[in-house]
Amino acid sequence: MPPPPIEVRVDAGNQAYWNGQPIAVETLESRLQEQAHDHAGNLPTLRIAADPDAHYDVMAKVLAAANNAGMDRIAFVQ
Repeated sequence: MPPPPIEVRVDAGNQAYWNGQPIAVETLESRLQEQAHDHAGNLPTLRIAADPDAHYDVMAKVLAAANNAGMDRIAFVQ
């Protein structure tokens, strides 16, 4: 049974949220690496939602963090 999904959201002000809690984009990669380590072989789905007004570079950082942490189950949600 896979672990519960991780919800990462970026709002119109470019603030990122991890399961509803504010998080600095710069710390996202280390948090994702912790999850990848804790759930090796059975990674949670990373569900990414972005406000239409969020800056592209913030989303690029989120995606780079996910890629660098080895998150292989990514879904884009509304």
